[in-house]
This record gives sequence, structure tokens and C-alpha cells, in this order.
Amino acid sequence: MRGEGWSGPEDWGVWAEGRRSTAGWLAPARQDYILRIGAFPLCVPGQRQWIGIRVNGKEIGSYQWRECELWEAEIPIPAPEVRIGWNEISFEYAYAISPAEVTRGQNLDPRILSVGFTRLEVGK
Repeated sequence: MRGEGWSGPEDWGVWAEGRRSTAGWLAPARQDYILRIGAFPLCVPGQRQWIGIRVNGKEIGSYQWRECELWEAEIPIPAPEVRIGWNEISFEYAYAISPAEVTRGQNLDPRILSVGFTRLEVGK
């Protein structure tokens, strides 16, 4: 379930808005899980986007894009970091900017975007 810091769903997935977003899931047991991610940055010439990922406040991973490629990953969530019940995943980004600003008005989208997610799920 998405929390704060998200735009509305689109045909391909969803954009993260701003420099932080959250999501969460209900865990029926304290066991190992896997966070499956497909994500790409809003590309800004001369900048490299970065993502930091935490579960319940504990860092579980990070990634820095070289360019605008799709990053696909399976990130382990160790059982000691899992709570029975609600668990929060937080994402932090190096930058967030509007497509209108990046393209100097060629793209009129005013949203302050950081990373597009094509996949975001927690499983075993």
C-alpha cells in the first residue's frame, strides 16, 4: 500500500513525488521477505539520481543510477527488521524536480517528480 509522496497511478506504474515517499505492508509473521522493485529516475542532465530504502527505519538498500536505465532488484528484508502487523518502507531520493523545469517548458508537467516505479511489491 502506498503512503505519502506518490502521484496518481499511470498505465506503466507510478511516480514518486518529492524527495521522500512511503509504502507499507501487513506481515502475518516475523520472517524474511523480499522487496521487488522496478524503477527509473526522472533524468536531469548532469545529475545522477540515487535511492535509499529503509524498512521500519533500518536501511536495507540503495542504488545510484548511471543514466536513465530501468533498475530491477530483489532486496532481502531480514526477519529481525519485520514487525508482525504493519511495516513501513521509506524511500529517499537525491533530487526531485518538475519535467517542466527540466525541459524548460517543452513538457508542461508541473509535478515535482523523482523516480518512476514500474514494480513495487513485498513477498516471500
